[in-house]
Amino acid sequence: VESVTREFNVTTATDLSKSEEFQDIVIRNVNGMPVRMGDAGLFNALLRRERSIVSDRPGTTRDFVESFIELGGFRMKLIDTAGLRTADESIEAQGITMGAEAAASAEIVLYLTTPEDRSPEHPEGSHLVHNKRDLDQYQAPLAVSASTGDGLSALEAFLESELRAR
Repeated sequence: VESVTREFNVTTATDLSKSEEFQDIVIRNVNGMPVRMGDAGLFNALLRRERSIVSDRPGTTRDFVESFIELGGFRMKLIDTAGLRTADESIEAQGITMGAEAAASAEIVLYLTTPEDRSPEHPEGSHLVHNKRDLDQYQAPLAVSASTGDGLSALEAFLESELRAR
């Protein structure tokens, strides 16, 4: 069984009026879950436009794809990175390594789930974001559907509140 972890990074600046420093927030798929967790779709949904390629094929994202959004006075740099998995070739392996390095410096980690497993183990201090709620009508504070937009406002409010608490 191939071990798969999909990453989606959100790099955020603290309140623009206070600082130019950035903090990292990483959204990742849970170890062992399929690559098609919807991180690129969630990236696009938060941007409100198509920026990252969404595909059924594993390994589509090989390098960083990034873009900025503003939420509640915070400028956030969203970064979609290659997922963590066993790579079939060296270019993908390099992208996976770069993604792991970005995740290692993150202050906030959000783990992405799908209907296949809504209660995975995750590190203490991290938060679960339940994607694809349109498929199972899952109810939780951070349940979203990247494809329909359902729950995105709650996720955005959560990100803003996490930044305000710092």
